[in-house]
Amino acid sequence: MNYRLIIILLLSVKVGWSQQAENRMSLKQAIDYGISNSYAMRNASDDIRKARHKVWETTSIGLPQINGNIGLTNNLKLATITMPDEDDVLRDIPFGSKFSSSAGIGISQLLFDGTYLVGLRASKTYLNISKKASEKTEFAIKEAVTQAYLTVLLTKEIVTIYSDNITEIERNLSEMEEIVANGMGEQQDVDQLKLSLNSLKNELDKNNRLELISVKMLNFVLGDDITNKIVLTDTFETIINSDFDDTLAFKEFNVKNHIDYQISDVNVEAKDLLVKAEQSKYLPSLSASANFSKYKNAKSFSDITGGSWGNSSSVSFKMNIPIFTSFGRKSIIKQEKLNLIKARRDRDQLERQLELNQETAKSDFVFAISNYNNLKEGLKLAERIEEREVLKFTEGLSSSFELTNIRNQLYSSQINYIQSLYSLIDNKTKLESTLNIK
Repeated sequence: MNYRLIIILLLSVKVGWSQQAENRMSLKQAIDYGISNSYAMRNASDDIRKARHKVWETTSIGLPQINGNIGLTNNLKLATITMPDEDDVLRDIPFGSKFSSSAGIGISQLLFDGTYLVGLRASKTYLNISKKASEKTEFAIKEAVTQAYLTVLLTKEIVTIYSDNITEIERNLSEMEEIVANGMGEQQDVDQLKLSLNSLKNELDKNNRLELISVKMLNFVLGDDITNKIVLTDTFETIINSDFDDTLAFKEFNVKNHIDYQISDVNVEAKDLLVKAEQSKYLPSLSASANFSKYKNAKSFSDITGGSWGNSSSVSFKMNIPIFTSFGRKSIIKQEKLNLIKARRDRDQLERQLELNQETAKSDFVFAISNYNNLKEGLKLAERIEEREVLKFTEGLSSSFELTNIRNQLYSSQINYIQSLYSLIDNKTKLESTLNIK
């Protein structure tokens, strides 16, 4: 076979595999993927399934219960009874048979039990808690994925800033070295540019490493292998232009719509059911059962299956009536009532905390907008100042020290502007969470 063809095929497989392993994601796609694939969300989904099974487990207690039984007994030594025979002589007479067998079926039905009725409601409340917890997990994942995605964008932008500025300084350094070689400049200017260049290369190296870590962190938050390749299709600008609503700061806040309040409210309901469950134990419980069985006694094992079998059947009702528990149950009820009072107090405290949180989130969002606009304008000014300073430097009207200071000012403006984009989108996401907006 042609070895060149084999090599081409292997390379094409490798390239195809690499392209398949590379994920291209917008921020929205990353959030959706994280919600469906992250470890926390998968655990939350399993908790809901578990709660549904718990509801049926509790429900089945009040439904008919059917049990079958089969028994075989070998009486190795029969019990005896001493009785006189026809000659009035006392003799030990075996009592029973060597082998006995039985088969039966029993049906039981719970007719009334107050704790069962309360338990059935409690299991549904447990399911509701699991659903609310899953919804809260969605909000947490949305925030975590957004922050991880933005962190990757931030490090990429900073790397680009340092790379572009290194290119510019290298160009200036080359020009200055030529000027000094022609005796028209000072070596100090060259040294100053080299110092700035080394500092920028250090920052570039640090941020290149941060970019690699931030990509691994994004993979981790998404629930993927941290070595997966991800291509971010969004930029800060596309996110802001496509999904930005500055009217969020004016949206009305209803604390009862917040997922944390709803979870707390369900917790109060659960504590109330615990009180009712203990109170219901004062009530009697009633159950019914029916049993039918067949039995056979035989002298030998070979006779156990032959012949006729005897029948037995019964129907019974049982009522359990609590009378006196030495006030133990009363003490338990008081404890559960105190837990209910505490749960209500915690809910009231949470309500005020959530109101404070949304006011803080609104304030942070409004400041982020103002800060973004100011830094955007400041960046334009810093760029114009740097352009004029570079022109003065090339004309010999300013020193490399002055140019370095102006450029450091530009770097700070560029990075602060990028960070303001991060902060703006991050604060928007946090405000959406406090307003319970998915």
